[in-house]
Amino acid sequence: MLCWLFIIAALPSYGLAKIDSSKVALDSVPYFFNDDFSKFQLLDTSLNELHRYNTLFKSNNFYNVTGHVTLPARNVFYQPLVFDGLNFANNQYDGIYLNNNEVQFMHTYYPITTVKAVIGSKKEQVVELLHSQQIIPALNIGFKINGIRSSGYYNKQQANTVAFQAFSSYLSNNGRYSGFFSYTYNRIVAELNGGLQPDSAYSYAYPQLRDKALIPVYLSNAKHQLYGSDVYTKQIFGLDRKLKKTERIALRDSSASLNKIAIYGRYQEYFRQYQDQFVDTSYYNNFYITKDQFKDKLRAQKTKASVAIFNTMAGHAIDNHIGYELQGGIENLDVTLNDYKKNYFTSYAKALLAKNFYFLRAKAEVKYFLNGYNKGNYQALFTVYALPTKSFKWNLQAGANQVNPEVINNFYTSNNFAWNKQFKAINHTFFNAEVAHKMAGNLFLQYSIIANYVFLDSLALPTQLNVSSNLLQVKYFKIFKWKALRFVPEVLFQLENNKAQYFGLPKYYTKTSLFFESRIFKRQLWFQMGTDIFWLNSYRPYAYMASTNQFFYQTKFKTGNLPVADVFIAFKIKTVQAFVRLEQLSTVFTEPYFFSPYYAMPGFTFKLGLNWLFIN
Repeated sequence: MLCWLFIIAALPSYGLAKIDSSKVALDSVPYFFNDDFSKFQLLDTSLNELHRYNTLFKSNNFYNVTGHVTLPARNVFYQPLVFDGLNFANNQYDGIYLNNNEVQFMHTYYPITTVKAVIGSKKEQVVELLHSQQIIPALNIGFKINGIRSSGYYNKQQANTVAFQAFSSYLSNNGRYSGFFSYTYNRIVAELNGGLQPDSAYSYAYPQLRDKALIPVYLSNAKHQLYGSDVYTKQIFGLDRKLKKTERIALRDSSASLNKIAIYGRYQEYFRQYQDQFVDTSYYNNFYITKDQFKDKLRAQKTKASVAIFNTMAGHAIDNHIGYELQGGIENLDVTLNDYKKNYFTSYAKALLAKNFYFLRAKAEVKYFLNGYNKGNYQALFTVYALPTKSFKWNLQAGANQVNPEVINNFYTSNNFAWNKQFKAINHTFFNAEVAHKMAGNLFLQYSIIANYVFLDSLALPTQLNVSSNLLQVKYFKIFKWKALRFVPEVLFQLENNKAQYFGLPKYYTKTSLFFESRIFKRQLWFQMGTDIFWLNSYRPYAYMASTNQFFYQTKFKTGNLPVADVFIAFKIKTVQAFVRLEQLSTVFTEPYFFSPYYAMPGFTFKLGLNWLFIN
């Protein structure tokens, strides 16, 4: 309410300069991104990875996929755990969820509308609609709608996803006050099967699975309904005075403020209702199976609120981190796991210190939980990064955190599964470095030490390792250009010191693109034509259990050491982008391939996509 009072009070004095959205840069549209009003970003309308509309296969990601994009998937690029509570479902659908980290808070002068549609030969349909416009020069509103539908390649794999996101942004004419709000809603309804049924001792061999039409499934009827509602609000009330030009030069940051108070608020809800009829109980022989229909209802409501004070220190500032920041907040988690109900309340304190030096910037931050479910847990991060140049930039990070495992790992009960455990907090210590050079490419290196790791073991029961595990990760990316030819290799190495490979990660994964790119017809038509080749080593991925909606450690099944090749053609005429993509061409000559045990991936298929931008 206070935010809207500020807006109403400022209505008579609009004075923002008009922004011509269509002429800022070639193939770009401006907007503000990730809650950050100080950095002016661009909405990409180029052909860069247009044909990879599926976020599961975009840069820096690779997933254990259970059949197709609308079903659960596990990201196998390991990242240090920083969230607690009940987030496992969000992680498994992060390739299709609309989430708060990707809200596009636009603030453009002309109304912008984008329409995206993709259809596939396996009855896959993707629709995306985005609109944003200024109501008044100080106030911008918009919305985004996503819809994904797929029948899947095998029985009992149909899934539908509907997601909606509304957002608004406000900037006062003098820049002292700003506020923005978003509401996100996701709903998934899916039929899940139990994977391909092994019928003999040789069923793990890929040649036994050639005839896809004869492959049965474990479950004759499995319906999984996932409902999520995510509300995110963030209002910033500036209590600072407007800086003079000389002060901006001294601070090296035109968006810096001498002092500022910010209020943050967030509400998030997750609800799941799941029913399953066990027909073949051999797969679930580790649990007490009943003839009753399995029913599972989970719900989590998380509320967060905090107040932060920003200020400058010794006349230096880094981006929005103004000298130092002091923050205090509360988090409340209300969990219902079938018959288990509990409320967790936590308060925390956070401090941040940032400073500009002559050639580099440094920032240190720490967050400590004072009481409640997370009592004694902490997050600490130290970052050093160079002032970027046109050809070279780098950054170094060192961090450590202690986070409790998710509530569902400590306690869970149903008519077929039950456990009650008290695990220690998970400890992460990590160091990473990233170097980006215009000629040499991008190199990322991360070394992690993980203690008290919690995962679902080979019996699909939560367990905690009593030894520390070390993990080395190296990623490399570069776009090589020679006339109209483009060669784009992406390579990922992950080396785990534990022979048991408890993380279930591939040692290497590559995505290599080779294509032609040019403008023809008096530079009015921009087109790309080429191929993508994905290759990962044979390794033991986590298996997926439909009845618990979680991935678990297994030792029997290995993925094949096979390439997956796609061919694509993409083009753009003015504000119209389109592509044709032939996927899984390699499966015409090879046996079925797997990214998750027993869930064979689709064979040869095609996709046709269109993305149309309207600027009024």
